[in-house]
Amino acid sequence: MAFKDMEDLRTKRDFALTSSDFAMLPDSPYPEVQKLAISLYRQELRDFPSKVDEDDLENAELPTSIL
Repeated sequence: MAFKDMEDLRTKRDFALTSSDFAMLPDSPYPEVQKLAISLYRQELRDFPSKVDEDDLENAELPTSIL
């Protein structure tokens, strides 16, 4: 997935986080083990902007969704 700039990267990352919010609610359909995996995925998303090379946004890939 190519990103135009860091703002584009953060926008797409924020969408992925928002799309997985429901999975962390107390009444989500996921068992605790899967919620743990989802929380780790969400942490990867939050850390992603600080780990990406701003000079190589064309080759940057968001962490793979586990949902």
